Amino acid sequence: MPPPDSLAQTICGLGIDNDTHVVLIPLAKSAAGMGAATRIYWTFKVLGHDAVSILDGGLLAWTEEVDEVSKKPVNPMAGGMKQPAPKVFEPQLRDQLPATREEVQAAIGGEEPLVDSRSNDYFIGLNRSAEAGRGGTLPGEASLAYSLVDKRRRRHLPHTRPANVTRPANV
Repeated sequence: MPPPDSLAQTICGLGIDNDTHVVLIPLAKSAAGMGAATRIYWTFKVLGHDAVSILDGGLLAWTEEVDEVSKKPVNPMAGGMKQPAPKVFEPQLRDQLPATREEVQAAIGGEEPLVDSRSNDYFIGLNRSAEAGRGGTLPGEASLAYSLVDKRRRRHLPHTRPANVTRPANV
């Protein structure tokens, strides 16, 4: 994660302060796009900002909707891009949220579950990111592999389903 002061400067430039409700709108063409949004969501949480949401289904789901009055597809970009006025965002770092290497090592073989949300090809080591020293999985790690996303609709599963999805991962 970049230094909090550097992140705060970027966040201020987006017109966000500590009282702003941030709604992240990923393209959501793939699970990786939703993954990027969840990374930003988590970063806001680490910075002490809880007023943050992710639009379920992202931009693609939003543009699939039809305006009830005009009966035309919704076009959220019709108004053009707006340049917000800078605001002041002061991070309240929650340094207990990111796991340390020592905490992960203690969890391996321990009681705490390690959950991997990468796609199966990354989980089993067929592919890896350029930043990873090697591919594969940590001992005892369970794969959730985007299981909480309905791939057909590109939306999160209803709240009644996650227990059924996470049970195979022993979470």
